[in-house]
Amino acid sequence: MLNLSQNKIGEMGAQNLGEILQNNKTLETLELSSNEIRHMGTKYLSDSLKINKTVTIINISKNHIEDIGAQHLANGLQNNTTITELDLSYNEIGDIGMGYLGDALRNNTTITRTNLSNNHIGNIGAQHLANGLQNNTTIIELGLSNNEIGDSGVEYLGDALRNNTTMVALYLSNNQIGYIGAQQLFNSLETNKTITKVIISKNKSKYCEAVESAIGIRNDKTITDLYLSDNDISDIGVQYLADVLENNTTITSIDVSGNRIGDNGAKYLGDALKNNKTLTTLMIDSDEDQISQITDIGLQFLVDALQNNTVTQIFQYLFL
Repeated sequence: MLNLSQNKIGEMGAQNLGEILQNNKTLETLELSSNEIRHMGTKYLSDSLKINKTVTIINISKNHIEDIGAQHLANGLQNNTTITELDLSYNEIGDIGMGYLGDALRNNTTITRTNLSNNHIGNIGAQHLANGLQNNTTIIELGLSNNEIGDSGVEYLGDALRNNTTMVALYLSNNQIGYIGAQQLFNSLETNKTITKVIISKNKSKYCEAVESAIGIRNDKTITDLYLSDNDISDIGVQYLADVLENNTTITSIDVSGNRIGDNGAKYLGDALKNNKTLTTLMIDSDEDQISQITDIGLQFLVDALQNNTVTQIFQYLFL
């Protein structure tokens, strides 16, 4: 491993390093984050990657490579068959750069983890990436947090992953995804059985937190406890959770306290709990500073559902 992070390596330094990599036969990990190699430095390194057969992990985050640097890197990846992990976060890469990288990933057969978070990728960039993922069969983890992806962009990604059988984790937090985008992603991944982690919290819509958890419950059979307290989740968000809880056989405890769940949400949960035989603890308390939105009607839905259920503890402040 060669760790040169947090230095002042510029284009000339990258050129010298590239020349060394062309003949090196032992180095496997190259850490170059937080330097100043920019797009020309990326070109020198990319040229070496066409020849180098040992480097498997490369981190050039925080190097201001921008779209031109992404183009150079994409050219280097076209013929590279050894790199498995690539970190390009914090590099000011936009939609144009994603066009080049998407093309490179289309036929790549070795990269398994790619971090593209904290760039300037928007809906068009997400489309380019989705096109590349259509035929990609190796990427298992993709980081796209802190970009500018909205509803249409996440729809492109969802369509690309609908029948994907390799992706395990997708990170999309802190983008511009609204209710429509969250719903489209949830529906698109309904047939996907391999993705166990989709992080879409801190987006435009609070429904994203509920969808994030619902996808996890649906595919991750190791989850036993679900914590969604104080997430501003309403009845519609609870509906996503209820739909997947109905046939879930692993969740034993759910905390949805401090949200905006009303009688309709209580009904969704009640309907799901009629058939669920594993849940033992349900927390739907209201915030101590607000009046509960569940009335006697909603409580009745829950009571009726518990007649044939295994839930032994319900924590709920209905009368403050």
